[in-house]
Order: sequence, then structure tokens, then C-alpha cells
Amino acid sequence: MEKIRNLSLKKTILLYFVISLTAAFLLSGFTVHFARNMQNKIWEKYIDYADYTDVFQQYGKKYEIEISRPNQSQMNRLDHHLSEMCDFMETYSVLIFSIVGSVAAVFFFYKNKLKTPLQELKDASQMIANNELDFHVSYENKDEMGTLCKNLK
Repeated sequence: MEKIRNLSLKKTILLYFVISLTAAFLLSGFTVHFARNMQNKIWEKYIDYADYTDVFQQYGKKYEIEISRPNQSQMNRLDHHLSEMCDFMETYSVLIFSIVGSVAAVFFFYKNKLKTPLQELKDASQMIANNELDFHVSYENKDEMGTLCKNLK
């Protein structure tokens, strides 16, 4: 943990973004997989199994049978809305999770790397403005902000 605390600002933000985008793509993959499975289960309710049985008997397991999307008029209201929600999640989950992950990375970067030293520098500049030159800056990390705070001593 000490090693991560003392990473440079550039390396830290890069690390946060790599972690957040990796998590976003993994979550997106699981979401797309779940949405497809759910959508197929919904569509299976509206299949005419006689058509598929004929194809299966004629060709056996040589071909993969894809379930076609039923018309809105064929589905009940709940199934139609769930199917549309699954479509939305398949299409936009990568974008949504990437944006949320990026915002989270920036938030955590600010909270963990910038907030404390900026407050220390703000307090120090206020003391200098008040001509109180006997102060101590207590930020001790060995990153760029730590160097800046150390140089005020």
C-alpha cells in the first residue's frame, strides 16, 4: 500500500483508469451475457416448436438454431418491456459502465491523491497571507504533491 501511495500522479491516475476500465469491461461482458440469456428465455415462450423440430430432425446437430425475435403484438406487455430492456443493456452497457468507471476513477484519484495536499497548501497559503510564517505542512507522501508540500518547510 505504501508503494501505491507514493506513485507519481501520472502513474496513479493511469492505474485508477486501468482498474476502472477493466472492471467496466468485465461488468459489461457479464451484463451482455445475462441480457442475451434473459432475452432468449423470453423469446422461447413464443416459438412454434414444430418448425424447429422439423429442422432439427432433418439436419440434426449440424446447425445452430437461432431464435428469432417475436413481434411486439405476439408478446405480452411485460415480456416486451423486458426484451427491450435487454436490448438496451446489450447495446449500451459498455458505454454506461465505462463512463461510471471513469467518473469513479477521477473521484478516487482526487480523494486519495489531491484533496489532502491541496488543503494543506491552501492552509499554508492562508497562513502566509496572514504573515504567520511559523507553520508546518504535514503531508508526507513522496509524490509530486508531497515534494511541493515538503518544499514549503
